Amino acid sequence: FIFSLVLLDEKEDQVHLAFRVLPGSSYTFLLARLLPSALFAWAVALVIMRFNGVIPLDWGTAFRASALTMFPSPLMVLMVCTFAPNKVVGMALFKVVDLLVTGPSLYFLIEGPWRELFRLLPFWWVFGGMENAIMGKDGYGWMLLIGFAVNFLAVLGLSWLFNRRYWR
Repeated sequence: FIFSLVLLDEKEDQVHLAFRVLPGSSYTFLLARLLPSALFAWAVALVIMRFNGVIPLDWGTAFRASALTMFPSPLMVLMVCTFAPNKVVGMALFKVVDLLVTGPSLYFLIEGPWRELFRLLPFWWVFGGMENAIMGKDGYGWMLLIGFAVNFLAVLGLSWLFNRRYWR
């Protein structure tokens, strides 16, 4: 949330145009803005999954399963900042993004084959990958790998779109 407001504030005040003279590409700028929150989320999830007291996982499983938690923060920032022209619209758009984040939890509450539609959302793979790792299901590694690929492609696509819209 804070990272989105910072980027939108820079856009409103035209400060972002001054960043064009800095060495490095627009992707380097974006990586510097998004990486701290992603790594923090990964570290917190790793500690929680390892030392939670309910279902503590071994270090290897916790490390792999928590890796997917680094994607929601950059995805949310990119979704809001790519499509919002200012902070007011950004705040409203954040409510829509919040629905996309919590929506995949319905997968675990709804029965039937159409619940598989939630797998189209990148956020679902965080929930699904963690559930499979915690439950010790066979093949959870593939689930994590697919989730990593889906989320990484979503971040790349939104980064490309963000750079086209933000720097003009």
